[in-house]
Amino acid sequence: MAKITFFKRYKNQYADKWFGFFDSFEDYVDFFMFNDFVEDISTNGKKEYMPINILTGKRFKTDYPGYEMDTLKDIKEYKLKAMLERVRDMVEKRTIRMEDLINEYKQTNDTKGEKHENILHE
Repeated sequence: MAKITFFKRYKNQYADKWFGFFDSFEDYVDFFMFNDFVEDISTNGKKEYMPINILTGKRFKTDYPGYEMDTLKDIKEYKLKAMLERVRDMVEKRTIRMEDLINEYKQTNDTKGEKHENILHE
Protein backbone atom coordinates (compact mmCIF):
# COMPACT_ATOMS: atom_id res chain seq x y z
CA MET A 1 0.00 0.00 0.00
CA ALA A 2 1.16 3.49 -0.74
CA LYS A 3 1.88 5.84 2.12
CA ILE A 4 -0.15 9.03 2.35
CA THR A 5 1.67 11.70 0.38
CA PHE A 6 -0.72 14.63 0.69
CA PHE A 7 1.27 16.46 3.37
CA LYS A 8 4.61 15.84 1.67
CA ARG A 9 3.32 18.22 -0.94
CA TYR A 10 3.24 20.97 1.69
CA LYS A 11 6.54 19.96 3.32
CA ASN A 12 4.98 19.52 6.75
CA GLN A 13 7.30 17.06 8.48
CA TYR A 14 5.08 16.66 11.52
CA ALA A 15 1.94 15.83 9.56
CA ASP A 16 3.97 13.54 7.31
CA LYS A 17 5.32 11.69 10.33
CA TRP A 18 1.83 11.42 11.86
CA PHE A 19 0.24 10.10 8.68
CA GLY A 20 3.22 7.78 8.24
CA PHE A 21 1.70 5.59 10.95
CA PHE A 22 -1.03 4.62 8.47
CA ASP A 23 -0.55 2.64 5.29
CA SER A 24 -3.18 4.66 3.44
CA PHE A 25 -5.78 7.38 3.69
CA GLU A 26 -8.38 4.61 3.91
CA ASP A 27 -6.64 3.07 6.95
CA TYR A 28 -6.58 6.50 8.61
CA VAL A 29 -10.32 6.97 7.94
CA ASP A 30 -11.17 3.49 9.25
CA PHE A 31 -9.00 3.82 12.37
CA PHE A 32 -10.56 7.15 13.42
CA MET A 33 -14.02 6.18 12.15
CA PHE A 34 -14.36 9.07 9.73
CA ASN A 35 -16.34 6.88 7.30
CA ASP A 36 -19.32 9.26 7.24
CA PHE A 37 -16.99 11.98 5.95
CA VAL A 38 -16.01 9.98 2.87
CA GLU A 39 -17.70 8.02 0.10
CA ASP A 40 -16.50 4.50 -0.56
CA ILE A 41 -15.48 4.38 -4.22
CA SER A 42 -13.72 1.02 -4.03
CA THR A 43 -13.30 -0.92 -7.26
CA ASN A 44 -11.91 -4.35 -8.07
CA GLY A 45 -11.39 -5.21 -4.40
CA LYS A 46 -9.14 -2.19 -3.77
CA LYS A 47 -10.44 -0.05 -0.91
CA GLU A 48 -10.63 3.62 -1.86
CA TYR A 49 -12.40 6.57 -0.27
CA MET A 50 -13.12 10.06 -1.55
CA PRO A 51 -13.76 12.92 0.93
CA ILE A 52 -17.22 14.46 1.02
CA ASN A 53 -17.64 18.16 0.45
CA ILE A 54 -19.53 19.28 3.55
CA LEU A 55 -21.06 22.20 1.63
CA THR A 56 -22.82 19.92 -0.86
CA GLY A 57 -22.88 16.51 0.85
CA LYS A 58 -21.42 14.98 -2.32
CA ARG A 59 -17.96 13.58 -2.79
CA PHE A 60 -15.19 15.52 -4.44
CA LYS A 61 -14.50 14.49 -8.03
CA THR A 62 -10.69 14.52 -7.76
CA ASP A 63 -8.08 13.57 -5.15
CA TYR A 64 -6.92 17.15 -4.69
CA PRO A 65 -9.82 19.51 -5.31
CA GLY A 66 -9.00 23.13 -5.98
CA TYR A 67 -9.41 25.23 -2.91
CA GLU A 68 -11.57 28.28 -3.24
CA MET A 69 -11.27 31.26 -0.97
CA ASP A 70 -14.25 32.85 0.76
CA THR A 71 -16.68 30.07 -0.19
CA LEU A 72 -18.80 30.64 2.91
CA LYS A 73 -18.96 34.39 2.37
CA ASP A 74 -21.53 34.13 -0.42
CA ILE A 75 -23.42 31.08 0.77
CA LYS A 76 -27.15 31.39 1.31
CA GLU A 77 -28.46 30.95 4.85
CA TYR A 78 -30.46 27.82 4.03
CA LYS A 79 -27.36 26.17 2.51
CA LEU A 80 -25.29 27.06 5.56
CA LYS A 81 -27.94 25.55 7.85
CA ALA A 82 -28.02 22.39 5.72
CA MET A 83 -24.22 22.15 5.90
CA LEU A 84 -24.20 22.54 9.68
CA GLU A 85 -26.93 19.91 10.07
CA ARG A 86 -25.02 17.57 7.76
CA VAL A 87 -21.83 17.93 9.78
CA ARG A 88 -23.73 17.50 13.05
CA ASP A 89 -25.26 14.26 11.75
CA MET A 90 -21.90 12.97 10.54
CA VAL A 91 -20.27 13.69 13.90
CA GLU A 92 -23.19 12.13 15.77
CA LYS A 93 -22.95 8.89 13.74
CA ARG A 94 -19.20 8.75 14.34
CA THR A 95 -19.68 9.28 18.08
CA ILE A 96 -22.21 6.45 18.26
CA ARG A 97 -19.85 4.07 16.44
CA MET A 98 -17.00 5.06 18.76
CA GLU A 99 -19.14 4.52 21.86
CA ASP A 100 -20.26 1.13 20.52
CA LEU A 101 -16.64 0.09 19.97
CA ILE A 102 -15.63 1.26 23.44
CA ASN A 103 -18.55 -0.66 24.98
CA GLU A 104 -17.60 -3.75 22.97
CA TYR A 105 -14.04 -3.40 24.23
CA LYS A 106 -15.21 -3.07 27.84
CA GLN A 107 -17.58 -6.01 27.50
CA THR A 108 -14.88 -8.19 25.95
CA ASN A 109 -12.53 -7.39 28.82
CA ASP A 110 -15.22 -7.89 31.48
CA THR A 111 -16.69 -11.13 30.19
CA LYS A 112 -13.51 -12.96 29.32
CA GLY A 113 -11.39 -11.63 32.14
CA GLU A 114 -8.49 -10.93 29.79
CA LYS A 115 -7.33 -7.95 27.83
CA HIS A 116 -7.81 -7.78 24.08
CA GLU A 117 -5.77 -4.77 23.10
CA ASN A 118 -6.24 -5.33 19.38
CA ILE A 119 -10.03 -4.87 19.33
CA LEU A 120 -9.51 -1.18 18.55
CA HIS A 121 -7.30 -2.09 15.57
CA GLU A 122 -9.47 -4.72 13.91
